[in-house]
Amino acid sequence: MYSYMTDLDLSIVIPIFNEQENIENLMQEIEESIVELTFEVIFVNDGSSDNSLNILEELVNKYRENKRISIIVADLRRNSGQTASMRAGFSLVNGKYVVTMDGDGQNDPKDIIKLYNRISTEKVDVICGWRKKRQDPFSKKIPSKFSNFLHRRLTGLKIHDSGCTLRIYIAESILDLPIHGEDHRFLPAIIYSKGYEVKEMVVNHRHRIAGQSKYGISRLWRGYLDLLSTTFVIKTGVKPFQFYSKIALIPGILGTLILGYLTIIKIFTGESIGDRPLLLLGVLLEIFAVQFFVTGLTSEMISTEKATNEKRYSIRSITKN
Repeated sequence: MYSYMTDLDLSIVIPIFNEQENIENLMQEIEESIVELTFEVIFVNDGSSDNSLNILEELVNKYRENKRISIIVADLRRNSGQTASMRAGFSLVNGKYVVTMDGDGQNDPKDIIKLYNRISTEKVDVICGWRKKRQDPFSKKIPSKFSNFLHRRLTGLKIHDSGCTLRIYIAESILDLPIHGEDHRFLPAIIYSKGYEVKEMVVNHRHRIAGQSKYGISRLWRGYLDLLSTTFVIKTGVKPFQFYSKIALIPGILGTLILGYLTIIKIFTGESIGDRPLLLLGVLLEIFAVQFFVTGLTSEMISTEKATNEKRYSIRSITKN
């Protein structure tokens, strides 16, 4: 876990899921790109079914005598997703700054030192990569543009590329973040909502040369849902039940007053109230109140379950050089 007294310049967190063809080249590029800093690379094997874990363990042995570069391999017991993998990696960081990047080789390691030089000299807490010339098919680019538009509108954070994993953070900003689902996409927005300074920088983006993309339509849909829930928490700053209960209070009180008034008339005057429009209005108001109340209760239950299962990963082993 991160210590404010650390002498390590940088931690690089890389989730790995079935990337056996890319791991060695990626590590070689990282070593060649960062020549003056002491740093660690934390590979999180997210339940890979190929030879990724063996290759990662070989890297640990390869760098065992290296005093400048530390290699840490965290092996998760099952495939838990990119967000959970990042949380596992964050729990192991020791550097003053933390870089996240993909393990598929599309992020350019040469950009790491550029990000580091900027964040270490400017008054900024997070710098997000912007894949201005994205090397992906249109099936990725078009949904991504719409997602980025929604992200800017809903969160208020004006960055162009919320989906770029290549970012650099001051270490304290990523500690104990309540993230789940596909929330790794929205880390800068969550951090921004806490008062940190977030900027962006154009980075190089490359074609995938080996392995298979993990992108799919189900992941896109989950990302949209998580954007909505993340925005809710950022904007309201309250628990769902508290928020919806306050909304339910107004129609609930009005409906109760109307139905109480009609009940008094019925009891003391004997007049028929069944054909009065006021009765329909009172009933509708009570229905609205109950709906908001149930929505808040359901949302609170979901939120509580996510909080209970926030640590959605289990580390089988940790190997270091």
